[in-house]
Amino acid sequence: MHSFKNLYRLARHLETAWEKCPDTTDTVFNRITDRIGWLSHDRARLAKAQNAGLKLVLPQLREDVQASLRAIYEAAVEAYTRLDTPIEPIVTGAVLVAELQQLEVEFGDLEFDCQGQTISVSTGPITLEDVYLGPFRICLCWERLSHCTGSACFDIVALDPHPSGPNEAVTHPHVKEEELCAGDAAVPLQKALAQGRLADSYRRGQNPLGARIRRGRGVRGREPRPRGPNSRNAVPMNLLACSQRL
Repeated sequence: MHSFKNLYRLARHLETAWEKCPDTTDTVFNRITDRIGWLSHDRARLAKAQNAGLKLVLPQLREDVQASLRAIYEAAVEAYTRLDTPIEPIVTGAVLVAELQQLEVEFGDLEFDCQGQTISVSTGPITLEDVYLGPFRICLCWERLSHCTGSACFDIVALDPHPSGPNEAVTHPHVKEEELCAGDAAVPLQKALAQGRLADSYRRGQNPLGARIRRGRGVRGREPRPRGPNSRNAVPMNLLACSQRL
């Protein structure tokens, strides 16, 4: 457990970061514009490959287009939420200390790097429908709070990568290239983070992963026995379908 003194120092850094949170939706609208540009680029690559008959690369290029569409959706949801939400209350150091303490109680392995501006916790090993995906680190990069307060502030890092399919960048049906597809949790996560509710935002980020709150050191899941030479990547079709939406 970290001392109150260390948590207070961390909270002061976080308080400064929250003060820089944008008060308008301009930056979010800019993100939508940027992601539309990504979509145009990905569509052009897909069309070029289709016209050239390059069938082997089409699945990956289709995934890239889907990822751009998902990014546009996430940014649009955040912009809508900002317009529909009253001005957030001031996030104080005292509130953040309490949130950090709660976060440490629930996850038990709170790590922070003031120079790198990150706060991390880890899940236990995650198994979805008998497919072992391993543990993940949920990392808040608080310098990103200056331009967003959504899932884009988090990196989801596989600690024991078991890619859910041929694309090694997809380490979980809701994670591609360490980016979280929050799905239905996107809006609640954004609201929790904007209001300084750190513990709640980590819970919201953890829910799409299918992980259980560890409550301190908690009980870790057990890795299932392999079911054959291809069991590592034998992800159920419904999970693959989810990952393709990233």
